[in-house]
Amino acid sequence: MAKLATIIGGAICGALCFGIWPEMWKSYGILGGWVTAAIAISICWYMNHWNGLFANPPGKLWVDQGWAVAAAGVAWSVVRFHAPLLAALPVIVCCLMGGAAAGLAAARIARTEAQAKSASYEQEAR
Repeated sequence: MAKLATIIGGAICGALCFGIWPEMWKSYGILGGWVTAAIAISICWYMNHWNGLFANPPGKLWVDQGWAVAAAGVAWSVVRFHAPLLAALPVIVCCLMGGAAAGLAAARIARTEAQAKSASYEQEAR
């Protein structure tokens, strides 16, 4: 049931982003885009994270709403503009490589900080 709730929460977030955002941007320019970003993403964050709609077990990594918005964007372009799905493949691969590099960098930084903390505790104990 938690996985179904995560899918529904992600679908709502993607639908809000691609259903409202482009129209607000077309109608009100950059300000409309910023206002919609603030409203849509804050509502989705509250719904998905604060109310716990997204399944996020302790000790596990979740990509967050970005994956849901990205999937909705690809689906939106394929359905609305009849864009070929394979045309998005290089961008998707680059995004996955960037995400993997960021994850590796974050893990390295966390490991370095943990080593520095343990070294400072050892010095204080002496």
